[in-house]
Amino acid sequence: MKPATKEVWQQGISGLVEFFETTKRIQDISPGDADDYKQFLIGKGLAPYTVRKRLQFANTVFTAAKRHGMIVQNPFSGVTVQAVITTERQRFVTIDEIDRIMTKCPNHHWRTIVALARFAGMRCPNEVLSLKWTDIDWERGEIVVTANKTAHHAGKGIRHCPLFSELRPYLEESFELAKEGAVYVIDESFRKSAIGKSGWRNCNLRTTFEKIIKLAGIEPWPKPFVNLRSTRETELNEVFPAHVVAYWLGHSVKIASKHYLQTTDEHYRRALEFRSGTENSGSHDVTCYTTMPNRQKQAAQNASQSASASGGNDWKTTENEMSVKKQKQAVSTFNCKELQPVASSFRNCGVLSKNGEADGEGFEPTVRSPVRRFSRPVP
Repeated sequence: MKPATKEVWQQGISGLVEFFETTKRIQDISPGDADDYKQFLIGKGLAPYTVRKRLQFANTVFTAAKRHGMIVQNPFSGVTVQAVITTERQRFVTIDEIDRIMTKCPNHHWRTIVALARFAGMRCPNEVLSLKWTDIDWERGEIVVTANKTAHHAGKGIRHCPLFSELRPYLEESFELAKEGAVYVIDESFRKSAIGKSGWRNCNLRTTFEKIIKLAGIEPWPKPFVNLRSTRETELNEVFPAHVVAYWLGHSVKIASKHYLQTTDEHYRRALEFRSGTENSGSHDVTCYTTMPNRQKQAAQNASQSASASGGNDWKTTENEMSVKKQKQAVSTFNCKELQPVASSFRNCGVLSKNGEADGEGFEPTVRSPVRRFSRPVP
């Protein structure tokens, strides 16, 4: 097991010994004793999640004892507390705030650390400080991420992440300033100070980062690097399928929903614009034909006509002449794989022609175009 896991287990052992003492035989521990241990942990003022983890550890220990024939029943079976996922420590970090923070970073190493966490959603420090120059494919626009946290799961040791356009300038700067023969993207001195006998410890990145945030005139937020990753996850889920984003960031859709995705002020603002019913609102969701702006209704009809031409369907061009069934088909076609990224990403609504291209003034689809070819040689 990883050193950090062993530390958590040691905390579980200490809790059991503190409550039952070393003289208590495990055969004499009853379900009632297990309930008392639960109340003991709660009474110590531990967070609900910590109590839950301690009880899970105790359950694991006594399950193993039962399988070895040392006890007849597991007294900790079913003894748990409800997991409470709080959003109080979540913080969406805007692009404007990141721009201000970048101006206060002491060097290009720190700018790249922040960029990798904010624009690639990489875990810091382990994934950020483990990134090598050979892991970056400039031409394909791809980054190979070494996922130390999930390496013990089959096939989860590495993952592939896009070289996002916001991230590229910072990596290019670091590449230009890198020492001859450098292996790691971030100076190796960061990595050496971060890894000890107990794993990734004492790297002090959070303390320094909070100082940088204050220099930028921003109040430091809880879990600074985790919230950079959470912000990126929330942004990407506005544009790409959830399972794709989860793969890029190295966890499951369930974990993303439970721990990372945020509800932001922008979501509320768009919801209010959607309810206002104004045709020029940039927040209309393409879900119902009758609530679509007239320009999008026409675009949906055009897309449906084009898609069904080979089938010989006779499509009407006015709303009143369209049956409910065909209205639904129009919306379904409008939400097809080719049009969905443009139609739904951040709800920037312009006129879409039959081939899905933007046709309105000022319409800027937020879906990213393929990364341009980059001929920079890998060191």
